[in-house]
Amino acid sequence: MKKLILHVGMGKCGSSALQEYLSFNNSLIDTQGNKYLYACMNTDGTVYSGNLLEEKASNSPFNYASSPNLKQINDKGLFINNFQTSMKKINSNVIFSSEGWSSELELFNDLIFKSVTDYQIEVVFFVRPPVAWINSAWWQWGAWADVSFDKWIDKNIPATLWSGHIREWFASEHIDKTHVKLLNKNVIESFSEIFNLKLNKKLLKKSNVSLPGTVLRFFQNNRDLRPGPHDSSIDFILSKYINIDSKPDWVIPEVMVKDIVQKTLDSNTKLLEYLTENDRLAMKDDPKWWQVDAFQDLYSGVPKNFSQFATHGEYTQNDMEVLTKQLINSIITLDKKLKNIPVIKNQNHNQLQQFLDENYPDKADMYRDLAIYFGNDIDIGKLLIDKAYSLRPKGPVINKIREKLNASR
Repeated sequence: MKKLILHVGMGKCGSSALQEYLSFNNSLIDTQGNKYLYACMNTDGTVYSGNLLEEKASNSPFNYASSPNLKQINDKGLFINNFQTSMKKINSNVIFSSEGWSSELELFNDLIFKSVTDYQIEVVFFVRPPVAWINSAWWQWGAWADVSFDKWIDKNIPATLWSGHIREWFASEHIDKTHVKLLNKNVIESFSEIFNLKLNKKLLKKSNVSLPGTVLRFFQNNRDLRPGPHDSSIDFILSKYINIDSKPDWVIPEVMVKDIVQKTLDSNTKLLEYLTENDRLAMKDDPKWWQVDAFQDLYSGVPKNFSQFATHGEYTQNDMEVLTKQLINSIITLDKKLKNIPVIKNQNHNQLQQFLDENYPDKADMYRDLAIYFGNDIDIGKLLIDKAYSLRPKGPVINKIREKLNASR
């Protein structure tokens, strides 16, 4: 029986990294030779994968493609009909992912499960310690929500009661197996281990790494750049060009850490029963799940006026000089690359290879796009697409272009 794998969350638990990896490695295989297809749903129930999925991911500022929350679906009848039709056309195991699905089990009962009775359904969750999650989530959503810091924290503590979300999925009669993993190592490796999928190590990297604290503080003082909780595309764009060793500020004071630890203790204890033996032991041994003083080095730097600190923190002139210098250098580098594109055709093979190696390391999508741009020159196009292929050998768009160019020689 084919498998339908649903990665349903949690948010801020490595979802973007996993989705980016799957978007550009969407045809997978396990150690037994079984095939898996990463696919995405549309709100009308149609399913897309392969070339179209990679193209959408490449054109997205987030650099990945994922499925929408089911609550966005307006016409349930249309969705069900299209989804049934799409799934019947797929002859392999299928993977879908959306970090917002963890609270949508009832919608899965209405829209999904009845359409995939010929699949074995497996669900995957990733979780992390609630205190750390809340600080990270503040900078993703809370800092831009126009809600007081205290109220936002109180409102979001229930979101970290992981066992409550997970218990419902374990109890579902439609689900054959539910996997709960700690986010204590690379999320891509952890996901691949569950299903014995072969790794494409060239695509392993961190995604959705938080911007440096200086940038986030700058956004707080210039809200037109980051107007709301879900206007995060600028974060993904800037993270490609800014490399400053500066984490977002820790904003949760000791009194709130105590409150979070206390209110999540029961849920954390219940969570243990859903974990594998190895993860259960790891969670028991990790003080960040259980102890306030595990965060002492972090909350010791939070001032007494912590609400003001969380919402209107400052940055030094030196911070801004470092940031400005990086941005200027990034602009210069981008300008240089853009100016060099028109003259690439006039370079010989060795010069072109040197130019590519110096300017576009580990950028399969860049080589692919350049191959498309210079596709009329077969030799140049072949050189470029071969470079893209060496970085992403399973990329469907890359392989399609490569086949076309090879056929033209």
